[in-house]
Amino acid sequence: MSVTPIVDHADWSLSYFDRSDAQELTSPFPKQKDAAERCTRWFAILDAAKIPNLEEILASQSSECRCLFSGKTAEDIGAVSPWLVDLDKTSSLAKSILSTERVPLGYWSAEAWVAFEASAPFDDLWSHLRKFTRVWAKNGSSKYFRFYEANNYRTLSLEELSSLNTYFCKLFSDRISRMSIPDVENDALQILEFAGGTPIARGPNGLRLSESEVEPILERALDLRFRKAALEMMRACEDQDISVPSERDCVRVLLILRDECGYRYWDDMTRAGTALAVEQLFSASAIRARLQLAPFTSKSEQALYLWNSVVRVA
Repeated sequence: MSVTPIVDHADWSLSYFDRSDAQELTSPFPKQKDAAERCTRWFAILDAAKIPNLEEILASQSSECRCLFSGKTAEDIGAVSPWLVDLDKTSSLAKSILSTERVPLGYWSAEAWVAFEASAPFDDLWSHLRKFTRVWAKNGSSKYFRFYEANNYRTLSLEELSSLNTYFCKLFSDRISRMSIPDVENDALQILEFAGGTPIARGPNGLRLSESEVEPILERALDLRFRKAALEMMRACEDQDISVPSERDCVRVLLILRDECGYRYWDDMTRAGTALAVEQLFSASAIRARLQLAPFTSKSEQALYLWNSVVRVA
């Protein structure tokens, strides 16, 4: 077993732990030397949006688990929600998230989890992590925040990590000591240990996240969503044997839809953008002219109409 430090900083450290080494261990996540004294355990957040039938899979496990959402939110989006799981109570589940087999047997390639070494009891950690599923804007509005998305943390620069100091103070607080992230490209666990700053006071708003505190993560997530939507647009053109646009052209279409045409939701932007790419419409004037030919009051209806027109042609 070898843990390789890659960054050592006054406030935090990053290290790599080889995945194949971890699979051979009884407890596949490396613990700190004083873990027994501090009664720390490893927990994971599994992403139901990336693991089909996750709730049913967890029901067959002996590990303690619970959806981070509750009430009506859990009813509405439970099938794509994050689930907190105690890994130390079932070694089979801990090994599953390191397995390269296809889901649901293996979650590694799907990058469907992040893990935490924590001293807090399950219920306390669950209550704590629930606070990070939303970020708040200055005007008081909020939106969902996928803090459990592995892509949020990989390859963060020194400057970005430093700018996230307040966020990590809130996330780690006095409960979490280390965080583990799957790094599929390097076939390793990336382990982030944070020891900087002063724990944020507990209270109803003490841990509330503002958008400015997680700006590097939000920017990265936005970039990934643009790239994912652009890839879908390019594939649609390839499937129809027409000229495949560049990623830059596809992103430009998405930006025009968002900034000039009033589109707000990613599903709508992707559907409309795909139709426009198939029709080889990439300029703002051409896009506006095309949308005027499909005058719907709802952007969702307009996007679906455009998408269906492309599907029928296919």
